[in-house]
Amino acid sequence: MVSAVAESHPRLRARREAVQRSDERRKWIRTTLLLLVLVAAIAVLGLARSRLLDVEQIRVEGSSRLDADEVEALAAIEPGVALIDIDLAGVEERVERHPWVADASARREWPDTLTIDVVERMPVAASPVAEGAYLLVDLDAMALDVVDRPPAALPIVRGLDVDAAPGQVAPGLTAAVQVVDAIPDDLAAWVVAVDQGPDGAVVLELIDGVPAELGTADRLADKLVALATLLSRVQADCIESFNVQAPDAPVATRCRTA
Repeated sequence: MVSAVAESHPRLRARREAVQRSDERRKWIRTTLLLLVLVAAIAVLGLARSRLLDVEQIRVEGSSRLDADEVEALAAIEPGVALIDIDLAGVEERVERHPWVADASARREWPDTLTIDVVERMPVAASPVAEGAYLLVDLDAMALDVVDRPPAALPIVRGLDVDAAPGQVAPGLTAAVQVVDAIPDDLAAWVVAVDQGPDGAVVLELIDGVPAELGTADRLADKLVALATLLSRVQADCIESFNVQAPDAPVATRCRTA
């Protein structure tokens, strides 16, 4: 009986109807928001597929040896492709196939630009491969290019696998290149060439053809310091060879006199 009266009370009935209207309003707002999000997503997708967001230019940054046209050709982007459809990892992989490219990073710049950042390899030595031909290699012994004349600042390295094609690693030069990288400035002026033997042992050819045996690359810094110390203390014109394979007991062999 009380329940029936309560149900018919004007205030309670108005309150119940207000709550129902509030629930319906919230449902309507949620539905409207969902529809707006869906419409916006469709609009964005349509815009991304429109010609307004096609690739109009490719920007190349960081390269000096390779020009922008070469990098663009390596990227192999089809004319008129939508910026959103570009496989960035694929672009990076294709550009990095070039021997001179150590790393490539591609990114989208809306509305119409693909930017490719390039990190190039640096040659640290040159290796003779034929008469009048030299192979440029970097610190990883990666073959970069074959040139007629190496840059004057690059030391000569000689060893195995010097006929590696650009884009390939010359494993027979890895120890020699490691030595080149470690030679200090005060010793570099003495070094004419670096020779790596089949067993990985390294011999420096110094001015006037004097050899300096370093052996393997262990304790390399100590060996180079020992050699520099010997050169500062002896007259090189009367030295037949140096041996710093044991850097704590370096040896300078003097020329034989009659």
